[in-house]
Order: sequence, then structure tokens, then C-alpha cells
Amino acid sequence: MAVLIQTASVFLVLAGVYVFREHLTLRQVLGMGVAGSGLFLFFRDQQSRIQETGNYYYADFLIVLAAMVWVGYVISQKFLSRQYGAQSLNLLVYAVAVFTLVGGVEWADFSSAGLTAWLSLVFCGVNTLLAYGTLAEAVKYIPLALISVIISLNPLITLLGMKILPGMGVAGLQPEPVGSLGYWGGVIAVTGVALVVYRPTRRGAD
Repeated sequence: MAVLIQTASVFLVLAGVYVFREHLTLRQVLGMGVAGSGLFLFFRDQQSRIQETGNYYYADFLIVLAAMVWVGYVISQKFLSRQYGAQSLNLLVYAVAVFTLVGGVEWADFSSAGLTAWLSLVFCGVNTLLAYGTLAEAVKYIPLALISVIISLNPLITLLGMKILPGMGVAGLQPEPVGSLGYWGGVIAVTGVALVVYRPTRRGAD
């Protein structure tokens, strides 16, 4: 999931081509090929470890769909931030999410949650506020491609964390079933994504 969701960065560049009339460079085309190769290696590793291929491919479809929806969200945020405050837009997004999801909440789960669960829940809430609060500000002031460069580091951090934290006994996490081929595929995919979204700074440009 951590690797596949990075297709959002590539979709963001493609959206820049069609929405903002940007042009793909040879480096970006090469990066797409590298990212595709990395994802292929990652999928090959995962295919040897899954038992229900139907559910796996359906989950992959949902992740790619989520990536496309996220790209639409960022592009909309970019357009709207020209007229509205970034945090005002976030407040609207959170309000819509609350009214949409509140009907499906199982309130009984909260009564049986332990201290670790509550701390994790609070951390996720604060993390979401900080992450999307700062993302909204970044979208307003800097190019989307630069944001994508930073986001492309997330898979490596996630895979590394899932490798280290279970050994520390954190919240009973289970190690991700990723082999050497999968990790190499993840590194190659992220490298390809970085090539796609990276834009060298032109010194002396007006």
C-alpha cells in the first residue's frame, strides 16, 4: 500500500500536464518507466505471499482510486486557495467528513478501548490536523511538484517503520510480509517517482 499509493505523485504530474499545461521532460518520462519497474518488482514479491488474489487486486484498485481522488483534492485545494484561506478549506473538509462518517461509527468500540488505543486515536487525530493543515499551507505557496518530492519519501519511511516497530513491541504491530525483492522494488519505485516530480532550481532566473 505504501508503495502503490505513490502513483498519486505521478498522477499529480500528469494532471499538471493537462490542467496546468505543463510539459513532460525526458527525465520525467524515464522516471515513469523506473517507477513502473519498481512497482512490478513489488507486485511480484507480494504475489508470492498472498493467498486470496481476488481480494488483493481489489485492494490495489481501491488504493489507485484513492490516489486519483487525492490528486483531485490537491488540485481543487490549489485552485480554491487563491480565494480562500487554507485552514478555512480544511474546516469545510473536516465538517463534511464528520457528517458523512458519523452514521457509520460504532460507538460501543470506544467504551472497550484501552489506554493504548485511546493514545493511538488521539495521535491519529492530531497527526491528521497537523499533516493536512501544513499540506494546505504548502499547496497555497509552493508548486505541487515540490510537494510530491517530499511525499514520495513516505513509502520508505513507512516500510522502515513497519520493519523496526514490531521488533520494539509497539502496539502489537505485525511485520509487513515484504521480502528483499519487494523492498528493492519499493526503493526503485520511489526513485522513479522522485525523477518524475523533481524540478531542479534554476539559479538566476527572474
